[in-house]
Order: sequence, then C-alpha cells, then structure tokens
Amino acid sequence: DTTVGDSGVELSRDLAASLRVGFVATPRVLAFGKVGYATTRIETLGVGAAFEGVRFGGGLEFAATPNTYISAEYQRTEYEQNIGGRDAAMVGVGFRF
Repeated sequence: DTTVGDSGVELSRDLAASLRVGFVATPRVLAFGKVGYATTRIETLGVGAAFEGVRFGGGLEFAATPNTYISAEYQRTEYEQNIGGRDAAMVGVGFRF
C-alpha cells in the first residue's frame, strides 16, 4: 500500500507471480531472468482501477559468504490495453539457512 507524492494517487495493490530461471555464471555469481503475471490497483480521488499485465526482468546474485548474498534486479511490467508500464530496480541482501 503506497502513496505516490501529494497528488492523492495511491498504489493500493501490486501483486505478481513469476517464474525465475538462472544459471551459475561464476562460482559466486548467479544470473537469472524472470517472467510472470502482475496485477496492480491504482486509486485516485476515491476512484480505483485494476490493471493486469506481464512482469519480466533479470538480475544477478553475488555470494558474499556461503550463507549471504547481495542481489541487484531490474523488472518491467507491461499492462494490457496498451496503457504503458512501469520499471523497477531493486537491490537487496539475502540469507540462506
């Protein structure tokens, strides 16, 4: 649940289910691509609309230690009915146990 700026526009739902496939590029680097379904609901001035589309992207995971990794990922969501899309870039830290 996110509010975008002071314009009264709210991103009230952003859900996705994706398939991710990767390969070991080096012993410490995993490269991956992903594709899946996304649904987003946007509300402005009390009126809401839901949009569906395809989410795709890719990224890298670097094994900092055997149980810790650092990741960077880009993803694009293209919505139906030619209304455009959105881009997102993410960085993160993960732990394997």
